[in-house]
Amino acid sequence: MDSERGRVMAVRLENYMFRSDVGTYEEINKLISDGKVKINGVVKTDNNYKVDTLSDFVEVNDALLFYRRYVYLMLNKPAGFSAKANDRHYKTIFSMLPDWCARRGLKPVNMLDIDLSGLVILTDDEGLRIFEASQKKNKDMVYHVQTDKPAAIKHVDAFSNGMKMRDFTGQIAQLSKTESYYKDEFASRVTTKECGYEDIRRMFNAIGIKVISAELIAYGDIILPIELETGAWRELKVNELEILNIKNPYA
Repeated sequence: MDSERGRVMAVRLENYMFRSDVGTYEEINKLISDGKVKINGVVKTDNNYKVDTLSDFVEVNDALLFYRRYVYLMLNKPAGFSAKANDRHYKTIFSMLPDWCARRGLKPVNMLDIDLSGLVILTDDEGLRIFEASQKKNKDMVYHVQTDKPAAIKHVDAFSNGMKMRDFTGQIAQLSKTESYYKDEFASRVTTKECGYEDIRRMFNAIGIKVISAELIAYGDIILPIELETGAWRELKVNELEILNIKNPYA
């Protein structure tokens, strides 16, 4: 999957600037035509000029640009927000991100339901999104689930066998107790394949336990950092990119 990323690339100047988050194409082309752009110290006014992403230095108003072919972020999504960019019924996670994220066309690698909170990974690398979608049946997701009653040992087997109900078959899952976030509530850790809030709710409902909230705390080996507050985001670190087989996001 990563073989294309390591190649030396020549890209059009306007595209280089767009992926350096300079602005819209209209704003970029005005900067170029106004002589505000230098490549290796020389003013360039041709927006089709080919830039070598690994060796050329591009400046706008004497400020050096930082080119990124793709962007990879993680967001701690609050419950009640849609992961869809153009959702007409709910507030979207893009309201918590800089404008350039929507401009670059970032989309979630993993989708979370409206009622789920927690880890969302976003990128404009469509190849990664397609690859991860094909692998989701093999990838463990870890959920922190707040409930009104504690889970018992007998419930572990029920989850591990995959509960079969009249109109619903629960995911095969590992269930374990964990520390609750709140007084007067109880918490469990559920490890399973990707599933929605309704799936989790019904699995617990089948054993007589009400789900109060559910949070995705791990996507495969990528873990939601404790210090990343609800609604906050950051770029993926090198070790997290390596988990996704991303060797060089800049080339």
